Amino acid sequence: MISLKPKLDRLPVHCWSLAFLFLCITFITTTILIAPATARQVQDDSPRELSGMSASMSFNTKDDLPLDPQSETAVSMLYRLQKASPASLDRFAAYSRDVSLVEARDETIDYRFWLFRFPANLHKIQRIAIPDAPQTSDSIQHLYRCSASATGPSGNSISCTILTRSVPKKLSEQVGINTPIQVTGLLYCRALIDGPVETESADQSTLVFIADRLAWYPTSETIADKQMIALASLGFDVGQLDQIKSRNGKPLGTQDGDVFFQMLSTIASQTDSTCARPPAVPIKSIIAKSADNIGARVTLTARCRNCTRVNVIDPDKRQRYGIDHYYQLILFPDLNQSIVLREATDDGPAKAVYKRFPVTVCAIELPDGLRANEIQGNAISIDGTFFRIWKYDAEINQQANVSGTISPLIISRDFEIIATSSLFHRLLSWGIGIVAICAAFMYAYHRVFGKRHPRPSESILDSLPEQIDLTGIE
Repeated sequence: MISLKPKLDRLPVHCWSLAFLFLCITFITTTILIAPATARQVQDDSPRELSGMSASMSFNTKDDLPLDPQSETAVSMLYRLQKASPASLDRFAAYSRDVSLVEARDETIDYRFWLFRFPANLHKIQRIAIPDAPQTSDSIQHLYRCSASATGPSGNSISCTILTRSVPKKLSEQVGINTPIQVTGLLYCRALIDGPVETESADQSTLVFIADRLAWYPTSETIADKQMIALASLGFDVGQLDQIKSRNGKPLGTQDGDVFFQMLSTIASQTDSTCARPPAVPIKSIIAKSADNIGARVTLTARCRNCTRVNVIDPDKRQRYGIDHYYQLILFPDLNQSIVLREATDDGPAKAVYKRFPVTVCAIELPDGLRANEIQGNAISIDGTFFRIWKYDAEINQQANVSGTISPLIISRDFEIIATSSLFHRLLSWGIGIVAICAAFMYAYHRVFGKRHPRPSESILDSLPEQIDLTGIE
């Protein structure tokens, strides 16, 4: 009988060699083809985490259609950006650092829902209501549609549309604007331009980004004052002045952490040749009309009551702002006149009269060769920027039946010591000691025999502000 079973053991050796070589080539080829796709999928998914969207949603989102600014996807990303910390924004913006807007326009599907950060020129702002928005304190009732243009790698103009939760109040719903901004937003889509083309580009499409807010760096006095332009020229986002103003007169808290350190870092980088300094606002105007002068330059001369070094403990803030410490000074300048302010008490609004006022200064540097404990008692000269009025609590507030004590907060790079004669200095020290003894006696007398009064004039001199420490605030 003839067997049809192949005699494998009798195959030539070179056939086995060819078969093994074929299997190796197949394995290597498959690995080469599959690995890049897998790696790209992992790389493309990570930058989308901030948006809360997936790669499949990127593929299903349509481009080159009229923009719907009230879409569920756009509003959803606005809510997510509202809760994003500055550290998170920095981390996700790093993914697109080497991606140009031209690449984002030409390959929108690949970069959709990535976070981009780029400079642009703002042209127009339109306020759009969001229908059926929840009536809660943290809900977004409306958004702003902002038309802008950015510059591509070859100098060409690229049309951009930014849907944002807030814009600087000075720019609200203006047309014909041409002011520098910085956009930090999620790429949403490539849409058809609605209306006249805002840029010189022949393209009829615009890149749409979702942003929580716009950073603003004005250069023209037609839409900003000299104080704002001076801060913007140093690299400070003056759009944040609205946030500072909204908290004027309140205690320092979590909402102040980032903007406080940003202004501190900006002022620290300032030099005499950095920019033309605007005129200084008198300290009396700063106190009496604080909301109108936030961000203004202020100069004053006063004697230092206290000087404390504050170390920046948070490593993230040290790295982001380049600051590892600053100095807090408490000054009592002579106002040369009385200022009457209305302040809240447990019994309702009441008037308080001040001839001197505690001013808090946060400075980066001390005069050469001096330590913090050597500053106290000296007359110093400050040239800084007014941050805002802040409120602090002290024991004397409870005794006077008031809700808190206020103090202007000024941020400065450094300050100068004003030389005084030794005789005058000794006489002044004796005078301060005598006044302190008299104040202690009067306090003890009223504590034991006196009647509690609403608030005595200049009672603020008896309580110093607490140490400002925002180092642990995110």
